[in-house]
Amino acid sequence: VQQIDTLAAEFPAQTNYLYMTYLATQHDVTTTVDSSSSSYGSHSSNSGDDRGLASDSFDWVMGSPSRARSKSRLGYFAAVASAQPPVPSSSPSPACGGVMVLGCGAYCIGSSVEFDWCAVSAVRQLRAMGDKAIVVNYNPETVSTDYDESDKLYFEELTLERVLDIYELEKSVGIIVSVGGQIPNNLALPLHQQGVRILGTSPDSIDKAEDRHKFSALLDKIKVDQPQWSELTTRAEAAQFAAKVGYPVLVRPSFVLSGAAMSVACSLQELNSCLQQAADVSPDKPVVISKYILNAKEIEFDAVAQDGVILNYAISEHVENAGVHSGDATLVLPAQKLYVLTVRTVKQVAAQIAMALRISGPFNIQLLARDNTVKVIECNLRASRTFPFISKTFDVNFITLATKVMMGYPCKPYNISLYDYDYVAVKAPMFSFTRLRGADPTLGVEMSSTGEVACFGHDVQEAFLQALLATTFQLPQKDVGKFILVSIAEDKMRAEFQPSLLQLLEMGFQVAATPGTAEYYWEQGRRMAASLRDDDALGPALGGMEGPQGGALLASIVSLSKPTDDDCLHGTHSLRQAQGNAGNMPPVLLPGSPMSPNLGLPQPPVAGRVLDWIRDRTVDLLINIPEGSTRRDEVTSGYLMRRAAVDFGTSLLTNIKCAVLFCDALHRNRPLPCKSAEEFIG
Repeated sequence: VQQIDTLAAEFPAQTNYLYMTYLATQHDVTTTVDSSSSSYGSHSSNSGDDRGLASDSFDWVMGSPSRARSKSRLGYFAAVASAQPPVPSSSPSPACGGVMVLGCGAYCIGSSVEFDWCAVSAVRQLRAMGDKAIVVNYNPETVSTDYDESDKLYFEELTLERVLDIYELEKSVGIIVSVGGQIPNNLALPLHQQGVRILGTSPDSIDKAEDRHKFSALLDKIKVDQPQWSELTTRAEAAQFAAKVGYPVLVRPSFVLSGAAMSVACSLQELNSCLQQAADVSPDKPVVISKYILNAKEIEFDAVAQDGVILNYAISEHVENAGVHSGDATLVLPAQKLYVLTVRTVKQVAAQIAMALRISGPFNIQLLARDNTVKVIECNLRASRTFPFISKTFDVNFITLATKVMMGYPCKPYNISLYDYDYVAVKAPMFSFTRLRGADPTLGVEMSSTGEVACFGHDVQEAFLQALLATTFQLPQKDVGKFILVSIAEDKMRAEFQPSLLQLLEMGFQVAATPGTAEYYWEQGRRMAASLRDDDALGPALGGMEGPQGGALLASIVSLSKPTDDDCLHGTHSLRQAQGNAGNMPPVLLPGSPMSPNLGLPQPPVAGRVLDWIRDRTVDLLINIPEGSTRRDEVTSGYLMRRAAVDFGTSLLTNIKCAVLFCDALHRNRPLPCKSAEEFIG
């Protein structure tokens, strides 16, 4: 064990920044094996724990690693496990050489600062209880790698070999793997098989939750509803299952981070492609195919349990329908649009799963709800990325409670009421599409966000707008020559967005649309305008925005031509190069539009190309909903519009539920307060 020299060899460095090497002849520091007390921090280890090897048994540190020691090591850890039985949850932690906490590793999509917050919270609670905390992490960007956060810090990779080395050297009482995300969680079973004590939920239970086949079989056993599923070994079987349940289907590999290789297949060709991708990402783990349920709401259940009994929990809902990865979704807490029966069913299902897996620690369950029918998607027996969000929203640190549980301290269930809060919190994702040239800025089952923000509000509309602004989203302006561009692929979603579109027009925003979308709304406008003439009795019922007034507003929509194959060949970056020559002239609309001979309403003008308007900053906001379209021209033109919006800094919404909520929030036209979180929480 060597110290990291933080003083450039100018002075002796006394630090708890450590690393391991095979090229040294002695330790730089006094280890637990050499002494019963730690050289660092104010929390010394307790004496009397005679586990481990004598100091002369670490001579393997001096030379190159030998794989021959793996068998003897296995015997050592097995002896340790048998000599020291698992800590019962009813008693406090024993004297130990320290508790190891595995961090989140390098920041990447799916593993970021949320998990570092969880690790730091666990470390601080351990030290507050008088236990020595040993952090293993190799990311200097994290708070967990600050010198004053832990008693010892190993800048080491999170691999089985290195974690075993540190565990053996420190004579640790056990390892916490459930606060660092998926990377340390995947080490639980391999470490357990080497005789290492995993604190908290049993590694066998973790394996049952992570393995798609085992978890689905468990749900069937305890009679918890889930989408139809099957573990398939051949492509022929996969095609047969998809034909039986009907497309679309969801391909789900096991033991993966942030939904890697998880994908939705709408045809046999797409299914074969998805299966190949899943096999490449997780070749030695099972792949499960399940029925993909449309138009369902996704619900998150985050909780802490002890011996299968839930102590505290939070239920949040996604703004988007199911099909968007939880890391990319917009979360609302407390949930605002769930039926009482749905909430009750979610709690019952979570209690069944917690007891079946004998969970002791943090966990997260993702569920689908439609028409008061609740189905389980998956369960993660670790802290989820929403734990910091729910902890700050409810002003209760869930990780502090989980750490006490994992260390065996008795804990009492909280008295929980999700309806007693007079504020709402919304968590919104942040993306880095501007730095990923050519990436399609859409949402799907595989995570793509690189950060998140959360804001409080007196209601969901206020909190949603605050969260959007915090992501650097720019609100559209009502200035002359500025437009909101709408492009929706499917008639069903066009109909869903129509009331929101009327809200925008009523507020005075100018709206443009691609040809198919514009024609749909023009037709709706003609029907509204004609309603008073066709049936006088029907007219009063269709007054306001649903009658002639709304028809006139819809008829004012401007039509723009979609991108073509030539635009696809040149790409949006050629537009950026041409921007300097084109200037920022707004499009000129001809005054005195011709009148419709039948309705007496002006025919909507046709003006310009979508990409030109985005390039010229004429479009303030692009609302592009690509769902439901499989036509090549729709897919291509939609991608080019979204990519151009990202490249030229135009605000973009690609989900129908988010677009509807955004319009509703704007329509309320209330000033957004500037208040701290403490003012809401009290």
